[in-house]
Amino acid sequence: MAHINTRILDAGEERLNTLTPLRGYASKSLVSLQEAVVKLRELVDDVDSRVWTATNRSENPANELSQDESAAIVLYTIEWDPDHPSSGAEKPNYEQLQSKLEEVNNENERLKVRCNQQQAQIDGLETTNQALNKNCTNYDDEIQRLKQDNRRLKQEAQEYNQKIVHLNDEIPKHKEEIQRVKQDNRRLTQEAQQYVHEIQSLNHKIQLLEEEIEGLKRPSASSSGRTKTSFVASSESPKIPVAAFAMTTRE
Repeated sequence: MAHINTRILDAGEERLNTLTPLRGYASKSLVSLQEAVVKLRELVDDVDSRVWTATNRSENPANELSQDESAAIVLYTIEWDPDHPSSGAEKPNYEQLQSKLEEVNNENERLKVRCNQQQAQIDGLETTNQALNKNCTNYDDEIQRLKQDNRRLKQEAQEYNQKIVHLNDEIPKHKEEIQRVKQDNRRLTQEAQQYVHEIQSLNHKIQLLEEEIEGLKRPSASSSGRTKTSFVASSESPKIPVAAFAMTTRE
């Protein structure tokens, strides 16, 4: 007996309870069919192989549908074997699907919180990055200033080296000048010593001459005194002969 698709004939088993509509699915990002059924692996047995079958049956979709859209319709209307673990007899009820949906929503909320935390970390990293960029700019300015100082110091070092080379060239000349001055100093010292000896000799001669002059002055003074006395006596006593006065004067 051919198997009758229970998806068509089980309408009488549908409960007529008022259910809240599904919300928020339009804001979800559109993913491939293989990614969309990942959360159904725990509820629908061997769902990946069913997706593979539906995708292969939808290689040339009609009505301008994409391959995933056509495969989703095939997957929804595909006939399940009665003995399949995911057949209509064992399909999940509304409470299970609602519980699974709540789990998915809770997981989505956790992902949102995690995304917010990661976004806060990203904002903090961007703030830190901006501060680092500012510091890098300051460091670049400092590096440029140090480079300028380095170039200036190199120029000054070259000038100092040139001066040192010039001074090194001048040192032999100054040494020669010092040697010449030393020789002149020794010569002048010798001449000064000779002058000192000559001065001492002259002083000795002067002393001898002074003594000789003093010796000559003493007899002359005595003779002059006697002449003056004789002259006074002759003037007072005209009786003394002229010859005697002359003799006294000669003495």
